[in-house]
Amino acid sequence: MSKNKQESKPAVQVKQLTLWEKIVRHRILILMCLPAIIYFIAFSYAPLPGIWVAFVKYNYRDGIFGSKFIGLDNFEFLATSGKLLELTKNTVLYNLAFILLGNFLAVFVAILLNEIQSKWFKKASQTVMFLPYFISQVLVGILVFYLLNYDTGLVNGILRNLGVAEESLWQPYSTPGVWPVLLVIIYLWQQTGYNSVVYFASIMGIDGEMMEAAKVDGCSDFGFFFKIAIPLSSTIIAVMALFYATAMWNQFFNALMYLQDDNKMPLQVVLRNLVLMNQANQMGSSGDAMITKQKLAEQLKYCIVVVSAVPLLVVYPFVQKYFVQGTMIGAVKG
Repeated sequence: MSKNKQESKPAVQVKQLTLWEKIVRHRILILMCLPAIIYFIAFSYAPLPGIWVAFVKYNYRDGIFGSKFIGLDNFEFLATSGKLLELTKNTVLYNLAFILLGNFLAVFVAILLNEIQSKWFKKASQTVMFLPYFISQVLVGILVFYLLNYDTGLVNGILRNLGVAEESLWQPYSTPGVWPVLLVIIYLWQQTGYNSVVYFASIMGIDGEMMEAAKVDGCSDFGFFFKIAIPLSSTIIAVMALFYATAMWNQFFNALMYLQDDNKMPLQVVLRNLVLMNQANQMGSSGDAMITKQKLAEQLKYCIVVVSAVPLLVVYPFVQKYFVQGTMIGAVKG
């Protein structure tokens, strides 16, 4: 054999750390995360077994897990109402409008901010757009009332000064059908500024040479928006879309404040009304009747929790990959 022939070296085997060794190695990071871990365990995971009340005929003596299992019988109050599909459709449509329009406008505004060369104008624009996010929903409702009120509203006041006839003035409070659109517009006005700042930070991370190369190749502004900015921001878009969906799916205050047509209400408003109605029915009852109604109220609450949470639990596995990637953007690697 030739002396110049090199002998093959054995492959270096990397020792696999045990779980305890990993905990010891990263003990500082784990201690830093410990308060958040305790918080989520105490307030998010520990109450989860109580959802079992929705599937049993609850009895105080037998407890949650000792009560008789009855499956989906407790959900008949929704199925027999005949409005479950309609209310779910309304909620899904509202969420699609918030997610699609909200993310589209936020990314579009972020790109416009990125194209502004003047630093002071860019900062001033961000401040002005960010302000609506800090206005409470109650104050927004008052502003909307003073804008759209038929008698003293600013919009109709301007129309009167322009010579518009009284019968042609806008009367949104007498036209329930316009409020679903206004609800979306009001929400977008309040949230777009905040979300655009989040997207602006993501777009700032796009390589400038890529933008210059796209312009040299003749890529238009809309082409850059749809072919470069959107694909490269897909992870943060997935995170923001999940935040949108989670916040809006379980929210009822805006719809309760603005919507006037019961057929246009989202599911959460009707579920809230059911809980309040059930609690009101307990007033003035005898001892045994009150206990029975209280048990039904507990079962009703947990049924509503299940109905409200299931759609998000179904959707989350499909966006989990992007959600994890998006939340790690800007994280310290070590």
